Amino acid sequence: KIKIKFQITLFSKMKSKFILALILSITAITVYSEDYQVDEDGSLILTELNFHKALEEKDYLFVQFHALWCRYSKKLRPEWKNVVSALKAENSPIVPAKVEAYDEKKIADEYDIEGYPQMKLFIKKEAHDYNGERKDSHILEFAHRKLKNKLTEATNDEWIANKL
Repeated sequence: KIKIKFQITLFSKMKSKFILALILSITAITVYSEDYQVDEDGSLILTELNFHKALEEKDYLFVQFHALWCRYSKKLRPEWKNVVSALKAENSPIVPAKVEAYDEKKIADEYDIEGYPQMKLFIKKEAHDYNGERKDSHILEFAHRKLKNKLTEATNDEWIANKL
């Protein structure tokens, strides 16, 4: 009887410790996933867990949807790195980000990502597709043009409001 009672008590303690460890692990994953990870280029790494939060928090979010195995995505890496460096150097309000769209299928489906890589500039949650050449200078020109257009619209709206 003592041996059986000892084994049941030991099993109960192990079970309790396992459940506690599992709960703590899930909590740690949840807390960790709410923060943004940054890749070696300086782009935010977005997933289903934080993509919509980023759209809410960032007025200007330039997202590269890619697949790790895709040769075109691999070819874009140095160009995107230059884009990220340039945006940071000019202290741009545009925040560069990446979504591994092959793994993040819900996001890819939501934004009609059918091939890799694709880039979208989100301005106050409104998506603007980039369809130009995959060269850093062209990508930056697109971002600057869209940002300038939005800032000009805002300035014009303020000017009109002041005249009324």
